[in-house]
Amino acid sequence: MIAKTRDSEKQRLNALKRYGILDSPAESVFDEFTKLAANILNVPIALISLVDSNRFWFKSKYGVDADQVEFHPSLCASAIRSNGFYEIQDAENDPRANTSPLVTGELGLRFYAAYPLKSREGYNLGTLCVIDKKPRKFTQAEKETLRSLRNLVMDQIELRFLAKETYMHHNRMLGIFAHDLKNPLATINMASDIIQKKKNNPEVVANMCKHIKKSSKNSLRIINELLASSELESGEFKMKFSKFNVGEFLKEIVENHLVPARRKGQSLKLCAENNIEIEADKGKLEEIADNLISNAIKFSPVKKQIKIDLHQNNGNVILQVKDEGPGFNKSEKKKLFKRFSKLKAQPTGGEMSTGLGLFVAKCLVEAHNGSISAESDGKNKGATFTVELPIERATSDKKKEVKVEDVLQSLKN
Repeated sequence: MIAKTRDSEKQRLNALKRYGILDSPAESVFDEFTKLAANILNVPIALISLVDSNRFWFKSKYGVDADQVEFHPSLCASAIRSNGFYEIQDAENDPRANTSPLVTGELGLRFYAAYPLKSREGYNLGTLCVIDKKPRKFTQAEKETLRSLRNLVMDQIELRFLAKETYMHHNRMLGIFAHDLKNPLATINMASDIIQKKKNNPEVVANMCKHIKKSSKNSLRIINELLASSELESGEFKMKFSKFNVGEFLKEIVENHLVPARRKGQSLKLCAENNIEIEADKGKLEEIADNLISNAIKFSPVKKQIKIDLHQNNGNVILQVKDEGPGFNKSEKKKLFKRFSKLKAQPTGGEMSTGLGLFVAKCLVEAHNGSISAESDGKNKGATFTVELPIERATSDKKKEVKVEDVLQSLKN
């Protein structure tokens, strides 16, 4: 039991440090909350207190000058172990607090009320607390007021954490994408130099032109995925619906992938029902199919077959892409459609992966009011990606909304 308690406290402290709020500069938004708590609840002192391993540190304080006090196993320490409202009506006569320096010292604390600051992961980081120098008892309305203010404080802490994590995450991704773009651009530069030196040798020029084209396509793909992700996050993209034969449309997309597949000795087998007409955004549907087929080529070993199947069922179009690649386990399956998610499997031909393709595909499928899923029997047993879209238009032109909760979850994962 003692070991379990120590582990829990260690996890709580790790969570507190992840928020990066300890010893941070004063922020007016938090000072407004403590001022508001003191004025509304008619108390002389209000604190946003974060409980470290050996101290109570005040992110914001109203009515006191100290920035922190030494750890004492009462008051804040007891409050963060509670799941709800915590109150000491007369500290001088309460065994939970009567030995605290805040009670016996100059402050002369008599009344203490608090709600824990609970993170999204369920860890109590500290408290929003109010203090009075005379005994009293909160009414139900006062308890509700303090709870509402606690919620606002915690929302602000989460938003602050989101901003910090987003900034760091984008910096990391910028470094990754700069590295990914550096290689094809270096190839283009090198091939251009060789063409200049060997311009009288048609065979060398033709070979270098192939390298330039391949590198240019890789760079363009990375940029397109970045732009698509940016549009989805900012809500800037709109749907443009039209009616078209999805079988003929898919045939053209498969033909565009024959060259990269043949380079790896792979075969693409298309089985599509004729005369299926769908009302969808043609450009967005091309992005979805292109991503699934190119991923299958990218991660499948040489001389393997990739099957693309298209049929209709109960008013829906079903697109399936089945490969004989590395597959994935249950743990990896949870990460498949997350933004910037990369699994252990690596491209088999030296291709690059941004970790954005499936995230973008999922967003575009859902914008059509459809669904996307993936199944695998395990490592080296291939994978099947299934997209299900309504044949008739099921949504109107509208901006894609991105919720704060969804962003937080993606960063966490």
